[in-house]
Amino acid sequence: MRRLPAVVGVLLAVLLAPGGARAARWKSGRAIGPGPTTLADGERAIVADAAAGTEDAVILVEETEVNEDLDGDVETLFHRRAKILSNEGRELANVELPIGQAKLKQWWGRVLCPDGIVRELPQSQVEQQVLARVGSTRLTTFKAALPGVEPGCVVDYGWVLRGKLFLTERRIPLQGEWLIRDFFYGWRPLSLLQGAYHVRRAESLRVDARVHNQGIVITGGDFRPVLDEPWMPPDPEVRAAVVLYYVPPHTNYARFWDDMARSYDALVEAGRSKKPSIERAFREIGVAKSATVDASVRKLFAWIDANVRNAGLRSFEELQAASGDRESTADPVLELLTTREADNFEIHAFFIALARALGAQAHLVLASDRRLNLWNPTLRSLGQFDATLVAVGPTDGSGSAMVVDPGSGLPYGGIPWWLSGGDALMATPRGAKIIHLKPPTAAESIHEAKVDLRFGDEDLSIRASWTETGSGQVGLDLKRYLRPLAPEERTDRLHELCGSSPDNEVHIAELTGLGRLASPFELRCESEVFDTGLDESIDRYMLEWNGPWIEAFPDLPDELRRHPLVFDFPRVEIVRVSVAAPTRFVPGTPPPPVALTRPYGKYSRKVSVTETGFDVERKLALVEVALPVDQYPAFREFVLEVEREDRAPLVFVRKP
Repeated sequence: MRRLPAVVGVLLAVLLAPGGARAARWKSGRAIGPGPTTLADGERAIVADAAAGTEDAVILVEETEVNEDLDGDVETLFHRRAKILSNEGRELANVELPIGQAKLKQWWGRVLCPDGIVRELPQSQVEQQVLARVGSTRLTTFKAALPGVEPGCVVDYGWVLRGKLFLTERRIPLQGEWLIRDFFYGWRPLSLLQGAYHVRRAESLRVDARVHNQGIVITGGDFRPVLDEPWMPPDPEVRAAVVLYYVPPHTNYARFWDDMARSYDALVEAGRSKKPSIERAFREIGVAKSATVDASVRKLFAWIDANVRNAGLRSFEELQAASGDRESTADPVLELLTTREADNFEIHAFFIALARALGAQAHLVLASDRRLNLWNPTLRSLGQFDATLVAVGPTDGSGSAMVVDPGSGLPYGGIPWWLSGGDALMATPRGAKIIHLKPPTAAESIHEAKVDLRFGDEDLSIRASWTETGSGQVGLDLKRYLRPLAPEERTDRLHELCGSSPDNEVHIAELTGLGRLASPFELRCESEVFDTGLDESIDRYMLEWNGPWIEAFPDLPDELRRHPLVFDFPRVEIVRVSVAAPTRFVPGTPPPPVALTRPYGKYSRKVSVTETGFDVERKLALVEVALPVDQYPAFREFVLEVEREDRAPLVFVRKP
């Protein structure tokens, strides 16, 4: 669940306090409940048809009613009826309810077979799983597997949930993996807040959204599925959906972004009023009065990087040692100086307050995680934003501001790749300003691997030891993922990175620099494969030199591409492999050198013979963040060429 931006979070905390909402019975205009226990003639007639979008399954009815106006509780009614047309479509029989703090008040689930047999799954067999505990609060989900589902059957299930499942924004997908024939969604927002809706990517669909009885109702149907493709844009950019959200009261719709920008700017500007604390900060940081503004701001950035822990990026060990949530004080500058720990927003507000006191122009930036969605200014919801950044530099059109992320571990001018490549909102005293967050270049993110391959005793195994290092964006999301994991989970994940499998035994899997965000990425692995295929009858032995040290491409099907290709970040991969010959073998003729140059990347591979075996040098540069659909065939061929050359074997011949 996304973290609430500060302005909206304070508002909702007040409104959801005891007595903040009134109980209200609401009817969406549709009676939601179990469907018939027999198959209708129309349901029997449905057969698998790829052209019609019903190859594996079809959802006959999907209907939902959500009432959030119940004294702080939320009640959700859901019903789905679907026909299963293939073994793949049986996935619809595995049911998982929404995650939240809720009780299952009612459940029904049945399988209707063509021969008239009806198989029921009682509520007593619905499994409850606790996903997380925070004090007395439990985040739970419910799972159920409907019995005896075969192609030709119809599944009919639904539930009533009651509990704490309040969201400031709900994205209701209209297109997924299956065709939806009849769709209904009703939402009753809190009566003390203004609810709104926004329809996206549905221009060609039969969708109707309207206000009904102080709620919002969405109806439609015949929503064709949108299937997943490798490297495709996030769901909101390719699949139709309706976004239901709250607009803060007394907000002018036309001036929404300007009002929000001024609110955020006032929030961070408040820190500059703490002049004694700011002077103390300058003394502790060691800012010289003779230094330029730019030099002082960079020193401030480096000081935060070295001295302040980001509470939102704590490791498992730091989380275990934490005493609990910190209470905010009236002087956030002094609090950060004292505790040397703050969350992302607090670090950025501290940086802005001090940068402005130094004479720099510094402004808060609200950015979206492009793995989830891009910012859409026509949708007046702060829920689109996932993180904050800071813009430093001229904002009056005289030049471009530099966007930085103090406290992230990235160097000055670097931002996480998932926040780059799209537009963001910069908050200024005059209102909102749209800026584009440039993606990093390939030269800024270099991944290197140095590999040593040796045969074990009597050539019964192949031992690999290697070290991977990375700069810039390389390893950034991996480190953030690994830090909060418990040690045993972290170890398992590192073994996977080092290629652990039934055929590959990993002896060492270590990631150094995990303790500090700013430390460079370095992964060290040692593994051993015991099936070499060598025996006395073999005079010519071929060995592949690639392995876990090379990032694999996803499978790219030779089919019509429907969506643009979107990559994580441009990067350069350099792999150097030293391979020693088996006992009583010498290196044969090496593969010829290869050099491929395309508009979106370069690839080269060079193999040289040494006294003991071969040295391989492989370089790959991917320089684009996105490619249009019409370039997919050429890009796919480039990827296939790279994969073929990576599989070119090294040949060893037996000594006379």
